[in-house]
Amino acid sequence: MRRGWLLALLVAGCGGGGGDVGSDAMTGSDGRMVDAPQPGVTITPLVLTIDEGGSGMVSITPDGVPPSPLVVTLVSMDPSRLMATPEVVTFVAQSAQMVELRSLPDPDPANDTVMMEVTSPGKRQTLMVTITDKTAQSLLALPASLTIREGMSASFAVRLMSEPSGPVRVDVTSAAPAHASVTPASLDFTTTNYNMPQYVQVTAVEDADSASEQVDMRVTSSGLTAVMVRVTTQDND
Repeated sequence: MRRGWLLALLVAGCGGGGGDVGSDAMTGSDGRMVDAPQPGVTITPLVLTIDEGGSGMVSITPDGVPPSPLVVTLVSMDPSRLMATPEVVTFVAQSAQMVELRSLPDPDPANDTVMMEVTSPGKRQTLMVTITDKTAQSLLALPASLTIREGMSASFAVRLMSEPSGPVRVDVTSAAPAHASVTPASLDFTTTNYNMPQYVQVTAVEDADSASEQVDMRVTSSGLTAVMVRVTTQDND
């Protein structure tokens, strides 16, 4: 009788120990032990705006205590514009971890929206990041001044500061065509030649007086700040 009682205690003890070991598992409908499901995660915020070349932070928090290490991955849909650090986050407790999202610069002046996929067991979420471009488009004209003898010509170069989103027409006009003329009167830039200088020829026009003149060449394009090239014509009389 004593042996039977001791045997019953041993069996009961083994059963209790087995329950503790299997704390990260649960019983399926067929009676077999299966892994407990992982909790979802909450991402804050899901939408954010960062400056080009800058960064922003997001918080990722498990919705419950992970029964085993919970792995979350972040994948940028455009790695040339946006990256995450770290790209893999592992949770062993219900505590938040921070991820840095950093934008990379590009040559164009347009804003961009990039998606970041966040994947955890059984769930995929999408972060939407708007990148505010800090590259302001502008006109460049060099040199800023010319000195030309009457009857002679000289040139200055024009180009765009950054890649445009489409074709750009640039107009060049003389403030006093009777003293200094320009050709061509317009230049066309595209996404492929925006950084290639195009040349404008300025001719100092012969006149009857013996005075030298200063004439501004005005370089303009819709929506952009005009730039000037100062031309001094030297009289040859």
